[in-house]
Amino acid sequence: MKKKGLIFGALAVFIIFLAGSFFYHKYTNGTGAIQTIEQLPQQDALIPLYIQPYYETKPSDGISNQEIDRLVSDLKKNVPEFKLFDVVVLPHKKLTPDLKNDAKTRYFASKIIAQNQSDSVIVYLTNRDISTFKEGVGDWGIQGLSYIGKCSAVVSTFRLKDKRDFWKLFYHEFGHSFWALPHCEHDNVTCIMRDGHGKPYWKNKHQYCDSCVAKMSKKNINRRLPNKFTIF
Repeated sequence: MKKKGLIFGALAVFIIFLAGSFFYHKYTNGTGAIQTIEQLPQQDALIPLYIQPYYETKPSDGISNQEIDRLVSDLKKNVPEFKLFDVVVLPHKKLTPDLKNDAKTRYFASKIIAQNQSDSVIVYLTNRDISTFKEGVGDWGIQGLSYIGKCSAVVSTFRLKDKRDFWKLFYHEFGHSFWALPHCEHDNVTCIMRDGHGKPYWKNKHQYCDSCVAKMSKKNINRRLPNKFTIF
């Protein structure tokens, strides 16, 4: 009986391996990346996506709840894969002086991420100016900062000329952080992942291009689906 049980167990593992291999190559061409938006996995459990709004002196001077509601609405309307996420807006949080750059003129984006040290899928929002260090320049004003595949990002509307493009800025940084996307390698003028080259212009950008979609990594989906066996 024990020998028979071992045989059945080995057979089950082999079947799971074959199924996993089949779906991995079917949906990703062996790359671990999504080939088309339609190939996103169907799931019952949504991935929590936390939004952390910041304010400088009092909650009313930060990004308003109405702006956040509009952002989430625009994302759901324009981004097909946003069906994977359950958006959770956290209570507004104060920007503390220690988060500023050395000149104390604006907030250093990497400090905001480092302060929170979160392993969740989270985007920090502010309407205050943020910066990062740029080689040969020093302190460099930016609209957003994220680390490839780390699931944390900072987004600022301070330099955003048209607030209707807020969702595009958000989804650009989310592309870096959650989907582990670099800037668009083809510099496609309609791709949200196109590098702004210091002067981000969002008007003609509408979605990820096919090349960027083909690079969207599934590893963070698999790692964050609760209590569910995944095969990609």
